[in-house]
Amino acid sequence: MEREIKDSQNFLHDKKLVYNLVTNSNINNNDIVYEIGPGKGIITNQLLSVSKRVIAIELDNSLYQSVNQTLISEKLTLVNQDFMTVKLPDGNYKVFSNIPFNMTGEILTKLLTAANPPQDMYIIMQYEAMLKYAGTPYYKNSLKSLMFKPLYDIKLVYEFQPSDFKPKPNVFIVLVHFHKKEYCDIKKATMIEYWDFLSFIYTAPGLNFKQKTKKIFSYEQQKRLKKIINLDEELNFSDWTYLQWIKMFDTYKQLVCQDKKKLIEGSYQKLLIKQSKLEKIHRNKNSR
Repeated sequence: MEREIKDSQNFLHDKKLVYNLVTNSNINNNDIVYEIGPGKGIITNQLLSVSKRVIAIELDNSLYQSVNQTLISEKLTLVNQDFMTVKLPDGNYKVFSNIPFNMTGEILTKLLTAANPPQDMYIIMQYEAMLKYAGTPYYKNSLKSLMFKPLYDIKLVYEFQPSDFKPKPNVFIVLVHFHKKEYCDIKKATMIEYWDFLSFIYTAPGLNFKQKTKKIFSYEQQKRLKKIINLDEELNFSDWTYLQWIKMFDTYKQLVCQDKKKLIEGSYQKLLIKQSKLEKIHRNKNSR
């Protein structure tokens, strides 16, 4: 059954606020911008004034028809399609979107794990979701924040008032800027290798360094690594810094034998399958 995106979306209504948000972004007239869920077109209209082209993707047919009739521009490509089925471009592009909050995880995962992720993303999202993706300095690092910190600097740029939206949300909403780094922090390895490493440790039994890494590093390697990254052995893994994770992964790539590395391979995919099964069980329980 087709999702009714409009039922899960809160629309901005203040043109002056939208003008300020868009003009204070780094979007310029050389940029191709994707907008996911243009809704009534208030952001779309402003994006058209500052960018080279806007590709606006709207699943809801009535909203699509409304924007199609009210916004006429050669710079606008309006697509009546589910964003999750849209092929992302091979060249440079940016994203500016007030996304449906109930699809935040799906949309960000598609964008951030794409073969060619966007150069910049300005995403209007719930504050709690921002904490999960941004991690420190806003909150503790999570698996999501650690996955994407090597690729992106993530910054909260605006805090909305409930009155900025119709209908008024009962959650705290923010605008978050994801800016792609010039150079990835992961060197001489693929992102999948890094994600496998993260996923393996996150799902390993225990809470501290010794418990979480005993299947990866030998006792001597653990001892050496603790000194290299200046890590308190009893510190909960959720309190490890991003730099400690990166140095730990670098050491893993350099010192760990191939047989042990094979234990790690595929950990990210296994985690995705496990999460998918849990989500299916949760959906089935809620549908009863």
